[in-house]
Amino acid sequence: MARVVAILNFMAEHPDESFTLTDIVRALKLSRATCHALLAGLVEANYLYRTSDKSYVLGSALIHLGQVADKHLSPVRISLPEMRVLADEYDAVCTAVFREGNEIIVRERAASRSNLGWSVPRGTRLPLKPPAGTNWVSWSPEADADAFIDETMPGVSKEFREELHAGIRLTRELGFQIILRTSDDQRGSIGWLFNEPDAVAGISVATSLDEGQTYPLASLAAPVFDAQKNVAFVLVLSGLGGTYTAAQIMQMGKRLSDAGHRLTDFLAGRQP
Repeated sequence: MARVVAILNFMAEHPDESFTLTDIVRALKLSRATCHALLAGLVEANYLYRTSDKSYVLGSALIHLGQVADKHLSPVRISLPEMRVLADEYDAVCTAVFREGNEIIVRERAASRSNLGWSVPRGTRLPLKPPAGTNWVSWSPEADADAFIDETMPGVSKEFREELHAGIRLTRELGFQIILRTSDDQRGSIGWLFNEPDAVAGISVATSLDEGQTYPLASLAAPVFDAQKNVAFVLVLSGLGGTYTAAQIMQMGKRLSDAGHRLTDFLAGRQP
């Protein structure tokens, strides 16, 4: 099976080219007899097509499968079961958030029963701003993060900029972002998390996580990467109330980031 997959992956990586048996044997380091038998089976199933000059190209069945997958197996649809498990496990709201310019759009969401009233509808657009918005640039060069902060928060103070960068460093270290409450609001929807970072918004980005401490957790966020190592979208776990120990936050964050890793694999993505 692994050798069949290797052949199909090789052909899919060169969709506009044709290859002879010798080419494929040399590229994949297979025995000539084994490779010939595997190619014959793939041709019979229409996954590959053997041309008149005895070279091989992608077949109609494989092209059809790709079209079906592209139409029906979207990352949003695949992410929903992951989000449902997380929302129910932590009595929270889990959303798949995509970036469009300096806005974010909620493409999918799952809410536990007690959070149905806090769940932001699909298609909701919200401004993308620090502190929560820095999750999108936590995996980028520092200059890009600074440009994002300057664009979305002109005139930001030196102290707040340093706090945001400390939060970015922690996010990169852990693999997920931690947003804390600084007000008495115990829940709040995802829209609350992307407001201005002032006393009204009542949130801040965590800059450290110390064993033995408890934290008023507002949200966790983990990225899903595409093949170009860019953030394709972000999984956000919000609607959280109460306080959590550092160990609890680490456990929740790992569960969220593990889901992000699985979705990154689905997209054939790569982490920076």
